[in-house]
Amino acid sequence: MKTTNRHHKRNTSGDGRGRGENETHNEAHATDQQYHDYDSEGREKDEGKGPQDKYSPQELSLLHLLQPESNYMKTLKENDGNIKSPGNLPKELEISIDEDDQFTPDNWIPRSSHLIRLTGKHPLNGEPQLQALYGAGLITTNSLHYVRNHGPVPHLPWETHQLDLEGGKLVLTMDDLASNYETINIAVAMACDGSRRKELNMIRRSKGFNWGAGAISCAFWKGPLLRDVLLAAGIQGPDPLHEKRPRWVHFEGADDLREAKYATSIPLAYVMDPENDVILAYEMNNVRLPPDHGYPVRLIVPGYVGGRCVKWLQRIWVSDKENDSHFHIWDNRVLPKIE
Repeated sequence: MKTTNRHHKRNTSGDGRGRGENETHNEAHATDQQYHDYDSEGREKDEGKGPQDKYSPQELSLLHLLQPESNYMKTLKENDGNIKSPGNLPKELEISIDEDDQFTPDNWIPRSSHLIRLTGKHPLNGEPQLQALYGAGLITTNSLHYVRNHGPVPHLPWETHQLDLEGGKLVLTMDDLASNYETINIAVAMACDGSRRKELNMIRRSKGFNWGAGAISCAFWKGPLLRDVLLAAGIQGPDPLHEKRPRWVHFEGADDLREAKYATSIPLAYVMDPENDVILAYEMNNVRLPPDHGYPVRLIVPGYVGGRCVKWLQRIWVSDKENDSHFHIWDNRVLPKIE
C-alpha cells in the first residue's frame, strides 16, 4: 500500500474535483493500487477511494500510457561506457540507392525511403515519420536517424583517411584511432538546430527550411574521448589562473561546400572536463558509421546541438578565438553573433 502526504488548496474553479494546483501525483505510475490520502495533520482522507475517484478520465488515460515507460525505466542499468547498444533494436529498414539520388554526387549511398526529404533531391536533409520514430523506441535505428547534409557526402576510405591535430603535431589514421585509445560506447540524443522550424515559419518566416518534429534521434556512439587524444597531442586543459582569454577547440569536416569547409568550435574547458564525454565516434549502434552520419569519423558532443557534431572530421586545432566560419557564425545560431 502506498501512502503520500499531500497538501491541497481550495478549488475555486467550479469543476467539482476539489484538487489544487499544488497537488502532487507521486503515485502516477501505479494506477492499479489502493490509495490513501492524508491531510496536513496526518489524518486519513477519502479512505477506500481509488484513482478513478481522484483523477479525470484524461488523467487516467495518461497514467495508463505512462505505466509501460515506468516499468521500462526500472529495468535500465547504469552504462559504464563499455556496453553495446541493445540487441533488441527494431530491424533496420531496407536501404537502397534511391532514384532521387541517381543523377547526384550521392548516387553511391544506400538510404531509406522512409526518410521525408525536406530540400528536394540534393543534398539530403531528411527526417523520419513520427510514427516510425516513436515505434523505434528509445534508441533510433541508423536507417531512421535524421540526416542533415550541406552538400555532397565525401567518399573517404577508412584505410587512407587521416585526422590532423594542431597542424601536423599529431596525425592519426583510423586504425590508430580505433586501436591506440580507450573507447566508450554511450547513447546520445541529438537534435538539429532547426527542429520544428516548420511551426515557427507558420508564425513568421525564418531562415531555413521546414523541419518538422522528427529531427531528433538517439543512438549509441563509440570512439575514444577527444580529451585523451588532445592530451596525446600535447594540448593541456585551460589554466584559469594564467589564461586571460578562454581557448577554443576547432573542428573541420572534409565536405567541400560552396561557402567553405564546414567548421565550428566549442570551448576547450568543456572538452577537457572529465565529466563531459566528447567522443571521436567511428561506430553507430555497433556498426561503422553510415556515410550520411560521418563515415569514417565524426564528433559527438553530448548536450550540444547537432550542428556542433562535425561529420567526416579531418582537422582539429586549438586557438584563443572562437571559430569565424560561415557555418559557425551564420548557419548554427538562432541569433547570429554581432561584434
